[in-house]
Parts: sequence; C-alpha cells; structure tokens
Amino acid sequence: MDEATLATAIKRDLLRERPARAKAAECFACGREYSYRHIDGDDSSRFCSAPCRESYEDGWPRYESLDTRRCYSLRMGKDGFLIHCAGCGQEFDSKGMRCCSLKCEQVYRLKQEVADRPFRAVKRKCLECGNDIPNWRKGRRVSKATRFCSDRCAANARRKRVRLLSGLPPTL
Repeated sequence: MDEATLATAIKRDLLRERPARAKAAECFACGREYSYRHIDGDDSSRFCSAPCRESYEDGWPRYESLDTRRCYSLRMGKDGFLIHCAGCGQEFDSKGMRCCSLKCEQVYRLKQEVADRPFRAVKRKCLECGNDIPNWRKGRRVSKATRFCSDRCAANARRKRVRLLSGLPPTL
C-alpha cells in the first residue's frame, strides 16, 4: 500500500459519519446516568444503586417530578445558593461558606467574640418597679448593694413591708 492510498483511507475513516452514542440510562430516583447492572438480582433496574431504590420505595418522588425551587428555601446561584454574607451582609453565591471572603469571616468572628463578652455591665433591676438601677447618680458610682432605682421605690417597699408585718394586706 502506498502513501496516497493510506492517506485516503485515513481521511475517509476520519470523515465518515458515526452513529450517535446511545444515552446512558438515568436513575429513577436521583437522575444520575448509570450503566445497567444487577442490583440484588434485579435485571431491569431503574435505579443506580440500592439506596436510591430504597428511598424511592420509602416515598421519595420521581426525579423528573422534582422542582428544585420547592426543595430549597434559598435561591439557586451559578455554583451554589445565594445567601447574605455573615460579615458584610452582601449577597453572594455560596458553596457552603457563611462569608464571602476571609476578611468578612474575621469580622464575623470578632462580632461573635464581642457579643459573647459584652463591654457594659448588665443593669440590675429594681425590686419594686422592675426598672434599671443606674450605675451612676450625681457623678458618683451607685453601690452594688442598692436594691431600688429611686427613693420613691424604696419608700413603697418599706410601706408594703410594714403592712405585711402588721397583718394588713399589702396595697399601695
């Protein structure tokens, strides 16, 4: 065989029409393509695996009837779901991360640390009216032993205590 005949045979083989590849079977439960194989002795299986068959038998809907918008509460993005960044609040396409960048993750963690350890002291409550007891009064720190927010509440509590000790009902 000479070179010209060989080149023509190769060219003819490269340019000839080839039959379209047969589409692989799709799983009835998950929709993935798979090649037929015997699953637990079943010759005509419509499922790619035993877990898919079991989930379908347990009530999982058929793959074609799934509407992804109903399955997830989040909107779908190009690579994942569109969520708001925990650090800066901007919407981004997440593949499982809560922040859009490393810097935002650091900001988020700093916010969490500050929230866990508040700078301000927790306000104590008045035993009479339930209002906050101030930390400062007339430029001076209020004692930690103070139980009432004002002189009026202290007087009301004293009156109630005297009435209770004398056997009268505690009214204002």
